[in-house]
Parts: sequence; C-alpha cells; structure tokens
Amino acid sequence: MPIRIGSKRAVFVCGALVLLVGGLFGRTLRHDFVNLDDDKYVYQNRQLLAGGSESLRWALTSVELRIWAPATRFSFIVDRALYGVNPAGFHGTNVALHAASVVLVFLLAFRIGRSRTGAWALAAFWAVHPLNVEAVAWVTARKDLLYLFFTLLASVVYVDHLRQSSGRKLAWVWLWGALAMTAKPAAVVLPVYLLILAWVEGRNPRRRGVELFPLFLFAAGVSAVTWWAAHEGAFGRPEFVPLAERLGRAPVFVVDYLRRFLWPSGLCASYPSHGLHYGPVRVLASGALLGGMTLAFFLLRHRSRLPLGGWMWFWVGLAPTLDLVQGGQQLLADRYFYVAGLGLIGAGWGLGDLALRPTGLSTKWRRTWPIAVAVGVAGLGVLSWNQVSTWRDSQSLWRRALAVTEGNDQAHINLAVDLDQTGRFEEARAEAEAAVAIRSTFLAHYALGNILVHLNRRDQAKQEFETTLRLRGDMVEAHINLGAILGSEGKMEEAEQHFRRAMELDPRSARAHFNLGLLLQHQGDEPRARREFDRALELDPTFDEARAQLGPR
Repeated sequence: MPIRIGSKRAVFVCGALVLLVGGLFGRTLRHDFVNLDDDKYVYQNRQLLAGGSESLRWALTSVELRIWAPATRFSFIVDRALYGVNPAGFHGTNVALHAASVVLVFLLAFRIGRSRTGAWALAAFWAVHPLNVEAVAWVTARKDLLYLFFTLLASVVYVDHLRQSSGRKLAWVWLWGALAMTAKPAAVVLPVYLLILAWVEGRNPRRRGVELFPLFLFAAGVSAVTWWAAHEGAFGRPEFVPLAERLGRAPVFVVDYLRRFLWPSGLCASYPSHGLHYGPVRVLASGALLGGMTLAFFLLRHRSRLPLGGWMWFWVGLAPTLDLVQGGQQLLADRYFYVAGLGLIGAGWGLGDLALRPTGLSTKWRRTWPIAVAVGVAGLGVLSWNQVSTWRDSQSLWRRALAVTEGNDQAHINLAVDLDQTGRFEEARAEAEAAVAIRSTFLAHYALGNILVHLNRRDQAKQEFETTLRLRGDMVEAHINLGAILGSEGKMEEAEQHFRRAMELDPRSARAHFNLGLLLQHQGDEPRARREFDRALELDPTFDEARAQLGPR
C-alpha cells in the first residue's frame, strides 16, 4: 500500500530520516569552528559581533568573499542572538536545516515518483552521502543548506501548483525562490529547476515560463550583483583563463563529480585548483562519456522522464560552479554537489524504478531490493561518519587535505595560520614556507610574514609583507602590518603612507585608523590621534583597544 502524505507511515518515515541525520551529524555539535571562512563570517566578524543595526547593515550590504548572501548572513545574526559565539549552536542549526531538507526531499520525491519506497530510498541515500558532509559539518556552508531548503520548499509547492493551479501557491513559490537566491547566488538557476519539474510532470515548460517570469527577473538582478562582487570586491578580479580552456575542462570537472559520487574517496575541504590543464584525450573522453549518458537518458524519456529530468537537474546545478563565467575562488568543492547531486540521485532512482517494473527484474528482486538499499545507505553512512570527524577543528581539516592531495598550498597556509594562532610558531613557519615553495602567492607570503612577526624576526617579516604587496597591492592587512613594522623602525612617514593607503582601499578599516592613531600618538599629536581612535571605535564598537586609548569619558 503506498504511503499517503499525512499518514502514520509517512510520519514514521520522516521521523526515521530525521533520526538518521541526527545520528550521523549530531556529533558536529561538539566540533569547533574552522579557519575556512568561519572566522570571516562568524567568530572574528566584528560586524556580526557588534549586533543591532551594524549587523543588519552587514547582512544586507556585505559582499565579503565575492558573495552577496543576505539570507545566510541574517541566519548567522539569529544564531549569534541565540547562542553567542558558541559553535555548538551554529552547528546545530546546520544539522536541523539538513534534516528539514531531507524530509522535503522525501515529500518531493513522493509527489513526483511512482515507487512505493523509492521516495524514502532517495532521501536516505542523499541524507548520508559523503559528498554532502562538507555542506553540513562546515558552518560557513550555511548558504548551501539554505539554498537547498528554500529550493525544495519552492519545488514542493510548485508541483502542487502544477496539479491544482493556485495564485497563492505561485506567490509562495516566488517567495521561497527569492529567499534561495539571497541565501546563495548560485540559486539563480532555480527557475530552470522548476521548469524541469514541470516537464517531468508532463506540462509544457514554455507555457510555464510566463508564470515564473518574476523569478527569472530576480535571478538576473542577483547575477548582476554577483558579477560585480566577483570583479570589484576585496579580492580583485580573478585570474583570466581563456574561454576555450574553461569550456574544455568543464566536462572533466563533471566527470570528476561523477567519480566522487560513485566512489567517494579522497574527499577533503580544499582541492588544489592551480595547474588544472587537461590534455585533449581526457577532455574528449569526458565529453564522449557525458554525451553518451545524455543520449541514453534522452532515449529513455518515453518510458520515464525521471532519469533525464534528474540528469538535467544535475547539470543545471553544477553550471554556476564550472567557471564558465569567471568569478569563483574555488573550482572544485564537495559542497557544489549538495544541490546538484540531488538530481543525480534522482536520475538513478528513475533508472531503478524502470528496472523494477513488471517488464524488468523478477518479483524476487523487486521484493528484496529495499534490503540492498539499506545496505548501501549503511555503507555510505560509515564513510560519512569518518568524513565528519575530519571537520572537528582546523588542524584535523587541513591535515586531512594534505594527506589526500599533493601540492595543496592552501591547506599548508590554513594549517600554518591555525598553528600560529595556537602559539606553535616554528611549526607554523614550516607550513607557510611549504606553501611558498609550492606556489608564491600573496596569501602564502602574508601568512609567513605574520608568523615571522610573532617569532620577532621583523626584518624577514617586512620582506614578506613587501612581497605580498608586490603580488597584490590592494591587500589592506598587508599595508597595515608593513606600516606597523616601519613605525617601530622610526620610519614614520612611510608608515603613515601605508596606513592611509589601507584606509583608501577600505574606508571602514577600524584597524587602519587605530594604527594611525598609535603612530600620531607616538609623534606627540594627541588631538589627531584621538580623532583616529574615535573613528576606529565608530567603525567598530567592539574595538576595545581603541576604547582603552581614549580612556574614560
């Protein structure tokens, strides 16, 4: 007997899925933050910690890390109000969002599927797949969690709208769709997702495009803001890669995700993106494989639309991450699979549904396949359990990345930063020097410079900051740190030039104003120094060092 939504059996399945997620990811509540953007978004973000209107302004207007995501940042504000800066609360919200999305996956699959137990199988596979660990265990991946949560809400309501047209339901679709796009700009593909669902449901996508026009319009606006943030933000323009090369490596990237989906080994938080130049044989082989799979799904469309529909969802979900339009900082990441991979699992579900029809496998196999599903889910769960443990803190995260990749300068840098912050300066220096040896980037030299300051090797640190600025002249923190060293050497004019350059690059840099204030104070110009301390405190009300310099009022 099929499950009816609202029946006791449906409630039992939803409860079981929530328990599955809680059992697998609940231990992340004991994990710490990691220094992969968690510092920038949460525990060192002065705008978030300030609270009130300052936090709201940050949520609505910030384009830090080349991304405009007000819904995600607002969720951090809520967590900050509820839990302070306790990582357990932030991790708990991530787990709750993943559990809610798993339930929505089940509800959506039930609405569009034909199998009695296929819906729970799809939801269970997706809930525990190791490629999804990054999105759940990493606090900053909240944007991916919210993106999928709102996308699924829009999808479930839209399928209901397709079957019983309702202006109220369509309005909810628009709302959930807009929230998805403000959670993560990659959600601009959501209107296309809805057209795929309409096609799977046997509706004409062309006719349905009109009612989704508001979402297409909103997507265009979000795309424009995202393009601006990627090219004009603090990181500057991305390194140019010819379009032909980007088109050539895109199918290789897709095949790599397929490989990780079928054989999820060697997963980590950061894959080296430099040197991704593939030969023509690999490009052509990848293109031929993907072309053959697409043709096979297309030929099956008359028997079932689910395989081709899921395959299209997978491609549409990956499209914003394939660097066809340059802007992203990372080319390959497990979290990119989080939304796109749902379509891949859906395509597999559709193929399984075809195989289990009366003309397919025997009755014996149709009765025993749920056992095979349970075994598969258990196997994936074991892999995910091990993967979750690598996210418990920064050192575990980056040591894992170094163990499964080669030439990973970013992992060396982030490990060096964490070791530096915990006082293990010599170990940190070794990691930073390893990063520089792999690739002489401004981030590697900047990290090494900070470590050398802590080792009281200021001459060497100065050289590293100068190299940083030669490689990236608009790095605000490098100007400030170099200015501080020059000031300690008595080179007041040069130091002031660096502080003022930092303020030109970032007028809201409280630290630049504070350091200039210290310089002026050292020169005996107390009135101007107090103005700089005042400005630093105005920009950052949590800046206790500036408040201490101003004294009681």
